[in-house]
Amino acid sequence: MIARHKGLVIHLVILLACLSKIHGDEELEENDPCSTPHYKGVCTTISKCPDLRELMSAIERNSSDVGHCGFNVLEEIICCPKNIVEFRATTISPGPTEFTTISSKSIRDSLKGLTPEQAKQKIKDLMKEAMSGMGGGPPKRNFTSVRAFDRPADRACKEIEKDLMPSTEAHILRGTKVRIEDYPHMAKIIYDSPTLICGGILIHRRFVLTAAHCLQVRGAVALKVIMGVTDFNDTEEWKSREEIDIKTTYLHENYTSFRLYNDIGLIELAREVKYALNVFPTCLHTDPMDLPLDIDLIVTGWGQTETGNSSSHLLAANLTHVPVLLCNASYQGHMDHRLNRGIVDTQLCAFSLDSDACLGDSGGPIHLVKDKRYNNYRVVGLVSFGFLCGSDLPGVYTRVFEYLDFIEGIVWPDG
Repeated sequence: MIARHKGLVIHLVILLACLSKIHGDEELEENDPCSTPHYKGVCTTISKCPDLRELMSAIERNSSDVGHCGFNVLEEIICCPKNIVEFRATTISPGPTEFTTISSKSIRDSLKGLTPEQAKQKIKDLMKEAMSGMGGGPPKRNFTSVRAFDRPADRACKEIEKDLMPSTEAHILRGTKVRIEDYPHMAKIIYDSPTLICGGILIHRRFVLTAAHCLQVRGAVALKVIMGVTDFNDTEEWKSREEIDIKTTYLHENYTSFRLYNDIGLIELAREVKYALNVFPTCLHTDPMDLPLDIDLIVTGWGQTETGNSSSHLLAANLTHVPVLLCNASYQGHMDHRLNRGIVDTQLCAFSLDSDACLGDSGGPIHLVKDKRYNNYRVVGLVSFGFLCGSDLPGVYTRVFEYLDFIEGIVWPDG
């Protein structure tokens, strides 16, 4: 897979109102060293501590344990745990450290002879071991997270779920073909250049969610969106397609093509979509809690296969979630100016030994399965980037939850 927050800040501001004080009443300034009963760090603003959530999870602590240093003119100054490189150097045991590259030969050798399911479980066990070596167990997840109110995306999801139909067959995954009704929210973006391919997700009668880099392409223009087609070589499917011109596009205000962050955008269609068995929206993931280590995710798209050619048939593959802390460690030797902040909380990572998102899957979804019998999913991320197609590094996705304010402000402006 190649070229492809406000919500978290609000939660943090509320929670940081009762942060623990650092060593008495004297306020510290930015860049001062700081310590709490649980960790040592450096005083900085919340916005300059992007890995706060992952680091606190790694030491089995939550937001109430974050140290308070003081205030500057604009925001709170917190005790940010030492950066990931320092954190790894002081806490990772020799055994698990090797796994953080994910590509180590010894790890791959240990998977030889295992069935796909056994290999997947082995990877999960190794990740748990590595996270434990980083100072704590896997991130804790509260499955009964309760909000004071439903978000617009939650209310839209409830309406979507009312009309979901049961699936008649088991899904076929691991990079193989799927049936037309399995992922009716899948959309393909058509450009004025036939060589370009990007995917998208139908989330509303007038809106398709995709990656920002799919909408800002040098020398090309996105013209329309096609939905309701799984196999573009199937003449019968082609007859029942929904083909709609693009009215306008929206890029996240902080997106720039010079960086690999905030890679999210929306397409407003020229007319409403007509829902059918093969054309139907899907739900967005709105739970603020971290994904558990052992969760399986599904990525879908028409991108390149192992043959190097784009697939005419929609493909799906199982991937395993990789925590941001481990993902960032894996990319340590591969960062450039585009990834100058490393892998951050607005992104998520996933990995598989035998399948991956690749060129042309950009902008498409990575799903959490809510109920496979009813094709009920939650889109947790958008395909953003990777080092090389099918490489040993995890694929990186835009984390949808972190951009719900952006999405809802355009798709459901009245709430």
